[in-house]
Amino acid sequence: MREIENIRGLSPVVGVVVVLIVTLILSAFLAAYVFRLPAKMRNVPSADFAVYDCPETLSSGKVFTIVEVSGNSLNPSDLEITLQNETSKRIYILEWNGSAFISSNLYIPVRGYVTNGKEMTCYQRTPVFSCRTKIRVSILYKPASVFLLKTDLWVE
Repeated sequence: MREIENIRGLSPVVGVVVVLIVTLILSAFLAAYVFRLPAKMRNVPSADFAVYDCPETLSSGKVFTIVEVSGNSLNPSDLEITLQNETSKRIYILEWNGSAFISSNLYIPVRGYVTNGKEMTCYQRTPVFSCRTKIRVSILYKPASVFLLKTDLWVE
């Protein structure tokens, strides 16, 4: 019987692979710690809104109503409402002033927090929207820079 002098097993290869895997995992954890990954998660509230055309005529000043159907109570100062007139392409950004969302020609009064079932009716001071106008309505939650609502509405 002849003896084999150069016997190589699988164990050195397995050992090298295991060392490489452990090194990669440790370096990934170290990089995550040093670079603060994953980034802090944004706290986005849960809120569902519905937008309705007002049954009154536009001459009454009422354009549409936003209703929060369900979700968390929202502080109005954390919200920004944007309206875009699709006919004239004008954009109106309504900012919170303490009692209402306002722009130069539009206002949406709100009392207290926006809570479930709370209605916010948009009024126009001067004619901004006419009949058969398409309006794009967006509600932005500013702390997380996330849109809670993006929808189109036809004013009749």
